[in-house]
Amino acid sequence: MADQPSTRRTDFGPLYLPNLIVALVASVGLMIGSIGPWATVFARSSFFARSWGGMDGDGIFTLIMGIAATAALFGVLNLGFMGGKPKLMMYLSNVAVIAGVLGALAGINGIISVRSHSAEFFGKTIRPEVAWGLWLVVISSVTLLATATIVYYQARKESEPLPPLDLSPENAIGTDELIEQLNPIGSVKCSKCEKSQAVATTTTKWVCTHCRQNLNR
Repeated sequence: MADQPSTRRTDFGPLYLPNLIVALVASVGLMIGSIGPWATVFARSSFFARSWGGMDGDGIFTLIMGIAATAALFGVLNLGFMGGKPKLMMYLSNVAVIAGVLGALAGINGIISVRSHSAEFFGKTIRPEVAWGLWLVVISSVTLLATATIVYYQARKESEPLPPLDLSPENAIGTDELIEQLNPIGSVKCSKCEKSQAVATTTTKWVCTHCRQNLNR
C-alpha cells in the first residue's frame, strides 16, 4: 500500500510566541540604542560635558540591523497567525539571528573603542564613558540573538513532517478493538441490584441495565 501523505502541524503560535515577542522588543531596543548616546565625556573640575550619539559612528549600521530584524520578526508573527509556511518562518528568523550577531559585534567594538580613548583637558587626562545607548545596543542584540535562535529552532521542529500512518493489513485493528483502546471498558457493580455490568471508564453517569437504577461515579 502506498504511503499516506505526511502532515504538518500549522497552528503552533503559542509555542514560539513568547520568544518572538521578546525578540521584537529587543529589536526595537536595538533601534533606540542606535540613535541614543554612545559615549559621554564629563570633566567635573570645569563642569564640561559632551556626548556622542550612535549616528556619529556605527549606530547607522546597528539601526539598519534593528530595522531588518523588526521587519523579519513581524513577518514571522504574521505567518504564525496565518498558520503555515514554517520554512519561510525559519528564513526570516535567521535574518533576526544574523542581525543580533552583527549588532552585538558592533556594540562590543564600540565599547572597546570608547574605553580606549583619552584626552588631555586643562592638564588632566579624561576618558569617555560608555553611555546608555551603547549598552542598550549590546543588551538588545544579545537578547535578540538568543530569542530569535529559539524561534528558529521551534519553527524548524514544526517544519519536520509527521511520520506517515501505517495502514498495512498486518497492523490493522478491528472497530471494536479500536473503540476499546480509545474508551476502555471496566466492570462496575450496581449499588442497588449488586449485578456487574460493563461501563466505559470515562463514563460518569449511566443507567443500570438490570434494574434501571441511575448510577454515577
